[in-house]
Amino acid sequence: MDEEIKDLFEVLSKLRSKSKSERSGFPLTPQGLCEAYNLLLKAAPRRTRPYRSKTRSGIIGAKENSRRLEEHLAAALYQRQFIQLPDNRQIQLIDYQFPLKSKQDDAGVGKVDLLGVSDDKVISVIELKLGGNQEDKRIGLVESLIYAAIIEANIDKITAEFNLKSDALISSARPRILLVAPPAFWMQK
Repeated sequence: MDEEIKDLFEVLSKLRSKSKSERSGFPLTPQGLCEAYNLLLKAAPRRTRPYRSKTRSGIIGAKENSRRLEEHLAAALYQRQFIQLPDNRQIQLIDYQFPLKSKQDDAGVGKVDLLGVSDDKVISVIELKLGGNQEDKRIGLVESLIYAAIIEANIDKITAEFNLKSDALISSARPRILLVAPPAFWMQK
């Protein structure tokens, strides 16, 4: 990883700011991503208010007139309650647009498109991409790593909130990440 890149937020910013030709030579190594992940894990924001919403229902109302198609897709998938993986395993969807900011000015901290739990009770961070999305594929990976690091840093609080309202206990193991997109997304150059 470049010496100047110190964290995952910086990696994401650099990927988004470079032209397509500049991005192709942008180095991302597994070791560098692991180091940046571990740095974020130590410095992740900590929420004082709950993570789990009592009001999200999977229906985007008139007040939530979102123009982001990924948000609408996340809400629609959440209503289905499960997504099925190519190997026929299912991920139970437990929340969508899952907030991670601890305060309003947590720069670069967003919301997880979907949060799920697998049959072994491990949380899955699910990043959605649409077929027409032209961004660098690595952006979704880095976004997912950011979300997973913040969730892992707060895993005890998050699992306690969900386990309080659920029959099935969620594990406090390191979250998995899933980048979910139609074939059209993966086929673009």
